Amino acid sequence: MTKWSIIGFLVAVTIILGACTILPTTPAPLLEESAPAVLAPQVAPKWLGSQFDDVPLPAELGLDYNVSYMNVSASSPRVADLRYTGQTSPIEVLTYMQRSMLASGWQATSVTGVSVKTLRFVKAGEECVLVIHMGKKNQTVLMVRIHPRL
Repeated sequence: MTKWSIIGFLVAVTIILGACTILPTTPAPLLEESAPAVLAPQVAPKWLGSQFDDVPLPAELGLDYNVSYMNVSASSPRVADLRYTGQTSPIEVLTYMQRSMLASGWQATSVTGVSVKTLRFVKAGEECVLVIHMGKKNQTVLMVRIHPRL
């Protein structure tokens, strides 16, 4: 083999391996309408050095990093505005969040809305507001807002 053949081969292998690392992952399968869905629990992903162990999420929802914000430090209160989307029904997310928030020690203060549901919870000087609605492309949107209780 010539020197140029070897270099060409190495460049081709590098390009192929590089392309494999940037390929998107396979999306979660859609829930069938006829089958009752059971949402699997998931803890909010570790992001910006923090993890919300007390706000469990359905595994079918993924964090939208482009519009989510979180500020957590030892010297300031926890503040977050996180947007999750996924292919599941808003009713299933609503039911799951009501149960899991209560099980995580949050106290429900109100549930309002018809097509856009707003759930409010309080715990240890904080308020967590959950907004659930149907978004674009038939994706359920869950907004999680955590801030100090006023």
